[in-house]
Amino acid sequence: ARADSAGPGARADDRGQLATLLGMAARTGSGHVVEERLEHDGVRRVHFFAGEPFDVGELPADLRGYCARLAESVRPGYLCTQWLSTADGAVLDGWSTGVSTLDSPRLHRRFGAWVRAELAQGAA
Repeated sequence: ARADSAGPGARADDRGQLATLLGMAARTGSGHVVEERLEHDGVRRVHFFAGEPFDVGELPADLRGYCARLAESVRPGYLCTQWLSTADGAVLDGWSTGVSTLDSPRLHRRFGAWVRAELAQGAA
């Protein structure tokens, strides 16, 4: 079992453990997320501001394509996505509208510029 900022979590190493965990979760009456653990060799965060991906480096072609599709379909004001680098390419691991992932001065500045633009647009 583990707990982090996203909440508590548990790991099942086999089907028996998974069945036990699902039985325990079912009795709580609250929602749960079950996801497969994917082998990966890296994690990449991509932030979106005003619907456009903003990243501190070059994105692999597959990830660039996924980000373009996400931007087109969701049109996020601000969104942070996390991607796993797997043998089969990039896999979306999660997304958040929280600001705790703004871990560089460049991201802080870009977020501030986006907020100011949103406020100015709302005042117009």
